[in-house]
Amino acid sequence: MPLLRITDRYIFREVVTVWLMVTFVLLFFLFSNVVARLLASAAANDFARESLGVLLGLTSVRFLTTLIPFALFLAMMLALGRMYQDSEMPAFQACGIGPKRLYRPLFMVAVPVAALLTWLSLDLDPWAANQRFKLERADQAVLAFGHLEAGKFRTLGSGNTVFYAERVDQDGQLHNLFIRREVGDRQEIVVAARGVQRVDEHGLQSLVLFDGRRYEGVPGEAAYRIIEFSEHGIPIEPSEPDLESDDLELMSTAELMGATDIERRTELHWRLSQPVSVLVLTLLVVPLSRTDPRRGRYGKLIFAVLIYLIYSNLMGSARIMMNQSVVPFWLGTWWVHGLVVLLALTLFAQQRLRMLWPARRKLPPKRGAADE
Repeated sequence: MPLLRITDRYIFREVVTVWLMVTFVLLFFLFSNVVARLLASAAANDFARESLGVLLGLTSVRFLTTLIPFALFLAMMLALGRMYQDSEMPAFQACGIGPKRLYRPLFMVAVPVAALLTWLSLDLDPWAANQRFKLERADQAVLAFGHLEAGKFRTLGSGNTVFYAERVDQDGQLHNLFIRREVGDRQEIVVAARGVQRVDEHGLQSLVLFDGRRYEGVPGEAAYRIIEFSEHGIPIEPSEPDLESDDLELMSTAELMGATDIERRTELHWRLSQPVSVLVLTLLVVPLSRTDPRRGRYGKLIFAVLIYLIYSNLMGSARIMMNQSVVPFWLGTWWVHGLVVLLALTLFAQQRLRMLWPARRKLPPKRGAADE
């Protein structure tokens, strides 16, 4: 019994160490790509530069939800593969620790990770997606003033101001402007030779126009005022962000659980499939990781990654089939997990049979008496 506890701790420590390293490396490469895209979006004024760190943190939640099952599966394959390569696994088997006994330390890692992924997938991920959506919409409402383009009519502020500029210089100066504003029941029409956009220290936005003329009055009445100016400022009130969305990824799990339509039920099945996949992939590790030391620790790694890709693609197909009512609701995406579990049990049974009834080696024939 002490030996079993020692081996459990040893395998547990090996798997966790490799899992943390694999997760860190994969996140590093993913974040490098995401940071580049977010910086490009910030430069294009798609969102405020101050929101970059928050958006990166919210995006990392989605990455973790997708990355954890694959990272843990890969870490288990690498850890057990190294043990076979270094002849540690044959030593365990000589002490009576067979393949079936390896599942205990593996599930000591997989069950807490599945619990963590359940929280990420059902609670934190929808919250992070919702927060990112609100932040991006709020930034777009504030920064819409900075998206003025030449030759296009644009609606500014809360929708009461229409803007047009014939051209825009590289330094941001606008030329030949036309602006129409609605203030109560009155209308203002402004034309100007040039103008600039300004944002003061309090974040208030305004258009400053030069060398122009303003017409103001009530439509249908003859009393119009015409004012010529050399400099004129028009405040722009930021519009209220549109926070309405029918994206299912933004909905909380509680809303999905009470839904009856197939689209929301499919989204719920998809969220539940993430932690379930951790446990299913753990069943595959023991039969897949067994290898001959002469083949190297990565002998079956490519085959394992291929199985994972097929598993992931089948999950995506099952999601589409469920969403289109091709499969019944009770079956959902569970049939894919069932196929992989069946594959794991089949591989494990074959491995056990090879260990219980090894192939007999062919012995050389006995040398008989020489013919006289």
